[in-house]
Amino acid sequence: MLHDETPPEKIPESQTFSPPIGTRTLDKMNRKLRKAMPTNADDSLTLEIPLEVDLFYSKLARNSVPATNSKSKPLPAFVKIGGFDVSYPEFYESVKRLGCVSEVVMSAYSAVFNDSIDPQHSGQFFRKRIAFSPSLAEKFLADPAAFESRTCLAELKRLQKSLTISDAHLLFFPLFLKDNQHWVLICINRLHKRFHYFDSSDSISKDEILMFSNNLVKNFSTCCVDASIWNSNLNYDHGVPIDYPKHKNYKDSGIYKICYMHLFDGESMKYFDKIYVDQQRKLLAHKLVNSRLNEVDSIALIKKPKVYSWKVKKTSK
Repeated sequence: MLHDETPPEKIPESQTFSPPIGTRTLDKMNRKLRKAMPTNADDSLTLEIPLEVDLFYSKLARNSVPATNSKSKPLPAFVKIGGFDVSYPEFYESVKRLGCVSEVVMSAYSAVFNDSIDPQHSGQFFRKRIAFSPSLAEKFLADPAAFESRTCLAELKRLQKSLTISDAHLLFFPLFLKDNQHWVLICINRLHKRFHYFDSSDSISKDEILMFSNNLVKNFSTCCVDASIWNSNLNYDHGVPIDYPKHKNYKDSGIYKICYMHLFDGESMKYFDKIYVDQQRKLLAHKLVNSRLNEVDSIALIKKPKVYSWKVKKTSK
């Protein structure tokens, strides 16, 4: 077993600055955070979205994906975030109704997710959340005996510099299971010193996902020590199973994982329904296109003739 006798060295007042505090003070703050629960935790959530988001998605849903063949020129990146280039067909297939979110789209969204935390936000309900790219998360699934941390050190050090992993409460690792085309989510909960997994359609066995989780926690911990992010390894057990919304459709699994990342507070998951999932899908599309991290003027690109076009259905007079 690995050992982690110390909690995070900092509890953030903001995303960008965390004053050093003593161990006793930290333990007291963590106890308050663990007890903090919204009074309406059992209520079904609603997600109000701006009209511009709804209109954008409605127009997107009426659009078409350009036909391609082996002789077609590669389309330019429609979204480019954090070093991940998303083509328009891949974007469209990921955000359409009953679409399957691709690994590249989830990677780009992870960067947007990390960028969206309000640096001025704090208080008893605040949880600093960090999401890692699926490609990095997949590396941590290796057998610990064969794992080579050097393959992950550069990316982990970069994330530590920009996000300060060491003072995060919840670390999310979305994983795409290629054999059954389904997303699962593993969470390292540093607030309660445990890990959790979320499988929205119970697609794999408990033994298999526990193996994935144990490997990921051990390898991630080893890599963080090697990267000097923290000094000791994690000795975390699987958290007590919690209730969370599930579904039977594999194709919605990526959107469900995004909902989990937003709504799990380290102790419980607020209930949400299919309407909430559909609204989150619209936000996914809008956020990727309009994020300040997007290096492409996606709206201008989609209006270019012979490249992309908004295909509006004709109405009868």
